[in-house]
Amino acid sequence: MRSPSRSDSRPFPDAADGVQSTLTWGLLVLAGVLPIALLSFYAYVVTSRSVRELVRANNRSAAEMGADLVARDLESTEQLAKAFATLPGFIAAVEGRDEAAVREQLQVAVEANSRLDRAFVIDPEGLLWSDYPLAPESLGQNFAYRDHFRGLSQSWQPYVSEVFQRQAKPRPLVVAIAVPIRRPDGTVLGGLVCQHRLEEVTHWLRRIPVGENGYAFVIDFRGHVAAHPKLDLEARRYSEYGALPQFVRAAQGHEDTVEYEDPLAAKRMVATFEPVLIAGHYWVVVAQQPVDEAYAPIGRLGRQLGAASVVLALAALTVVLVLGHIRQQLRQAKFAAEEASRAKSVFLANMSHEIRTPMNAIIGMTELVLQTRLSAEQREYLTVVSESGDALLELINDILDFSKIEAGRFTLDQSAFDLYEHVGDTMKSLGVRASKQGLELASFVHPDVPRGVVGDQGRLRQVLINLVGNAIKFTEKGEVVVDVERESQCDGEVVLHFAVRDTGIGIPKEKQQTIFEVFEQADSGTTRRFGGTGLGLAISSRLAELMQGRIWLESEVGRGSTFHFTARLGLAADELPKIELRPPIIRGTRILVVDDNATNRQILEEIVRSWGMAPDSASGAQSAMGLLQRAVREGRPYRLVLTDSHMPMIDGFALAGRIKEDPQLQSTVVMMLTSGDRPGNVGKCEALGIAAYLMKPIKQSELFDAIMLALGVTTPEDEAAVVPGLPECRLGPLRILLAEDSLVNQKLAVAVLAKQGHKVVVANNGREALAALESQEFDLVLMDVQMPEMDGFEATRAIRARERQTGRSVPIIAMTAHALKGDRERCLEMGMDDYVSKPVHAEQLFRTLESVFENRPSRDGVSDTPSPSPTTSPATGVCEFDEALQAVGGDPDTLKLVIEAALEDCPRQILSIHEALAGGDHQALRLAAHTLKGSIRYFGDTPAYRHALGVEDLAKEDRLPEAGRLVPALEEEMRHFLHALEARLLADSSRESLSTTNSSEP
Repeated sequence: MRSPSRSDSRPFPDAADGVQSTLTWGLLVLAGVLPIALLSFYAYVVTSRSVRELVRANNRSAAEMGADLVARDLESTEQLAKAFATLPGFIAAVEGRDEAAVREQLQVAVEANSRLDRAFVIDPEGLLWSDYPLAPESLGQNFAYRDHFRGLSQSWQPYVSEVFQRQAKPRPLVVAIAVPIRRPDGTVLGGLVCQHRLEEVTHWLRRIPVGENGYAFVIDFRGHVAAHPKLDLEARRYSEYGALPQFVRAAQGHEDTVEYEDPLAAKRMVATFEPVLIAGHYWVVVAQQPVDEAYAPIGRLGRQLGAASVVLALAALTVVLVLGHIRQQLRQAKFAAEEASRAKSVFLANMSHEIRTPMNAIIGMTELVLQTRLSAEQREYLTVVSESGDALLELINDILDFSKIEAGRFTLDQSAFDLYEHVGDTMKSLGVRASKQGLELASFVHPDVPRGVVGDQGRLRQVLINLVGNAIKFTEKGEVVVDVERESQCDGEVVLHFAVRDTGIGIPKEKQQTIFEVFEQADSGTTRRFGGTGLGLAISSRLAELMQGRIWLESEVGRGSTFHFTARLGLAADELPKIELRPPIIRGTRILVVDDNATNRQILEEIVRSWGMAPDSASGAQSAMGLLQRAVREGRPYRLVLTDSHMPMIDGFALAGRIKEDPQLQSTVVMMLTSGDRPGNVGKCEALGIAAYLMKPIKQSELFDAIMLALGVTTPEDEAAVVPGLPECRLGPLRILLAEDSLVNQKLAVAVLAKQGHKVVVANNGREALAALESQEFDLVLMDVQMPEMDGFEATRAIRARERQTGRSVPIIAMTAHALKGDRERCLEMGMDDYVSKPVHAEQLFRTLESVFENRPSRDGVSDTPSPSPTTSPATGVCEFDEALQAVGGDPDTLKLVIEAALEDCPRQILSIHEALAGGDHQALRLAAHTLKGSIRYFGDTPAYRHALGVEDLAKEDRLPEAGRLVPALEEEMRHFLHALEARLLADSSRESLSTTNSSEP
């Protein structure tokens, strides 16, 4: 038997040791290879399932996109037809059988919508008696047998027909959209039919991505192919889809994703049948791609995983052999062991880099799919894939970082950055995780901390994310707060002290030092419960040392932990300026902070106090209302309320409602903070008139910008507009029509333009813009591109079509949030004169206005330079008779007829509004308010007009209680309005009598 001393002195093992070592390493190799093979198989199964789900998710997203497209395309024509069918002049022409007048209106409708092929009017018996373009052979023809007339006459409600092919060349596929024409008493006069071409739908279908070789197409409710990007079809010839069970189910309103044999493509497809409701019938949008092509990545994945398994097995074998070699070398010399350790670290670093490449692709593609429209189940599955991928990538990154540090290859980048923004952005990235666990997440950078620093912002962010992420992970309820202080500053350097405090499970004393070691956590059950490798804190500790700082903690079991670390950073050569506030704007402004979390209240108070504001705080809605009312009684009201949305008993929305209902507090500006967005919250904010809706944790710069906007200062340029030196718009006062659906953008544009003396009339969509242009004259139109009901492009086409008849032209400037290459050219092609990108700045807007009026060529020989407004009598505020006179072409007799008609019709509409409210019918209320608004719009933007518009908008949203509360104010304004009309009519009659008397005297 060998003595221990002899064994220890020998550099090499004997034969018995060699056999034992060989068996040991063989078992280790087998133990390493087998898990790799199992892991590869599991990865193949999971990823195959994910690929199939991704293919189906892609199909569903494409089908929903196509359904949206078809609905918007047909609804735009339906809305246009409804609008023309309810015009008083059009109804009068139909009732009087004035074919020429009706045809003129049809021409305007057809030219206003580029997709209209033809429009005609049929009587209640189905006889066609007026059309555009004129087809003499069709006049008097009986259309009672046509699908569109049968569908319309069944209930005299809007109806969209089956697809058919026009006889006239080039024989396009069209659908007929029929709407009833009624007298004011409801009697049906006939129907307006608009034939809508489907080429535009086919054109857009080609742009919908469905895999590599897939496509989307549309089937009408009869089973006919309506639009197909691959085939040139005649709609009635192909009806093979009508008998498919997938189509039958979709035509009943059920969405399906299936594999089936396409009768036209003669291929097996994986397809989504998406129903879309069109005028009471379900059309079907099909998004499909060949099965063999869609699932091709699964086969490639199998081959790649097989190859990867072999490579990984060889890598495992290599690792085992290398470790064996290292084991032998360790017995020879300490220097050889250190060199082998470095080789291992380099190997792990290289392997981590190689693994990250496919992982980034998996995570990136999963994130792209998550941004599409998915079902709840799909989103849940893909979220698990994304979270698992993030966890694996985080592990790989940790291994890579630790390997670099151990190998001595880790260096810090040195660059200047804004510390305030950096900390705020880091906390923002963790806000969703904290919100899901119901935690309050907040940060506070003390005012004496310099903003501009020099260091490795990526590694500073890494340490913060590690510490805050751990705090969130081990905190079930309460809060996580980051505090940043200046510890010292000298010679162009600053030492910062970061503290991350949580209310989590805490760490025992005996574990507080070991958790900063590699692969260590507080207890063995932590990994199973919370996950993680134990590398995060070890890396954070070493990064703190590299930044010439240190890391430590304070903790008590059950009461939470505070992790501290320091970092030495340089000072930026060009120090970033601190936020400078002008005392007249917000310095000394009283602000009330309402939050049930004491830490949040303290942080918000400190932030706004550092800006020169005067904050107070309340822990709930009841105490907040008491402070607000007492402040009003003392003559020192709060100008701004900053409230949390989620509070016990009474939440922030209820508090905002109480503030707006109190007449003494209605002028108080309310801003809302929330830890997690919920569906409908934005709509609540708009309904309650809340000035801003901000997500926690909130950055100081975000809060500052939001407060400035809420208090009327929109941008630094706009703020500077109140002081001398800002270039002003050199144009004289203009009458400007602003077509914009966003309340915030409306406020911004109106405030900027009003400062220069311009008068602004606001329209909430393209249809209202057309109505405003019909009743008033404007020097300029600012047109938002994306709006509901009718977007900016459609409205511009309609405006230019009308101007071709009148010979007069108005400049139109587009406002778009895209600002992409080619947007300006597209706007000019649509008939606009120029465009500005959002967010709109004052200087940019004024420069564009001046350019338009200096360079815009005249249209049809008419100069576009705005001429001074004619001298008019001062507006009464109740009725602007000069505008009404201008709207009727300056003819006093016509104005008299309009006044008499309004005196007769308006009381009836008020009665209809009351009847609709009593019956709870929001559609009837909307129609009555709309009709009333149309009757009085000729008399300017009066209070009565605005109240009628408000009732109409509330009725559209089915908000009957709020509309009912607005009706008394509408009645009061209408009494003043009608009284002004009667006075004007009496004054005109007196002048006529006096004129007659004077003319009869000798």
